[in-house]
Amino acid sequence: MPHFIVLGAAAVAAYAGWKFLKREMARVDERLAEVRDGAGGAERGQRLERDPNSGVYRPRDDAHG
Repeated sequence: MPHFIVLGAAAVAAYAGWKFLKREMARVDERLAEVRDGAGGAERGQRLERDPNSGVYRPRDDAHG
C-alpha cells in the first residue's frame, strides 16, 4: 500500500511540473513573438561599418548606402 501512495505523489508532482512547464513555455513564446514582431527591436537589422581610424563598428549612415 505505501508503494501506491509514493507512486501517486510522484504522479501528482509530475503533473504539476508539466503544467508549470507548459505555462512557462507559453510565456516565453509570447515574449519572443513580441520581440520578433518588432515591439522593442527598433534598431534591429541595422548594418554596421568599421571605422578605419578607430577600428570600432558603428551603425552605417544611410546616406552612404
